[in-house]
Amino acid sequence: MTIDIQAQGKPPETQHEDTLHQGFYVYVPHRQKIKDSFIMMFQEKLQQLAIENVLTIESWRVLMMVIGKVDFENFIHVKQVHIAETLGMKPSNVSKAFKRLVELDIIEKITQNNINGYRLNYKMGWKGKASNLKKHIKDKEKSTIIQITERIKKTNVITTSPDED
Repeated sequence: MTIDIQAQGKPPETQHEDTLHQGFYVYVPHRQKIKDSFIMMFQEKLQQLAIENVLTIESWRVLMMVIGKVDFENFIHVKQVHIAETLGMKPSNVSKAFKRLVELDIIEKITQNNINGYRLNYKMGWKGKASNLKKHIKDKEKSTIIQITERIKKTNVITTSPDED
């Protein structure tokens, strides 16, 4: 079937009979734009965190603030001092919460261009395009394979000595 471009936008009664047979009308509703920013979260991970009860109230508060501030590709561009001020917490307690979140692999400590920072683990949630999430997962898998290969090489170098031959 083809769509008659000239027939688009005209009601059927104003068109010629032969034009109606050549095409069809499709209603496409106006797409609503979301004004607030949002993040996609994975429900199972959130449930797991709640069930395991491994976070203090302060860590939960810090995590919620971090999730609320996550930027595209899951980068966290907020200083711990700012989180402490906003939540009325001591900076040392925010630092402890970050350490705990890293231990639990909820956030990742990253170094990029000699700058240390944090990133929300993609297994918890994602802010950005789904295609970028898929690419990130592939990159993570490649990185993991490289790290494992390097560990194996180091282990083989250490365990193999010239005296054993």
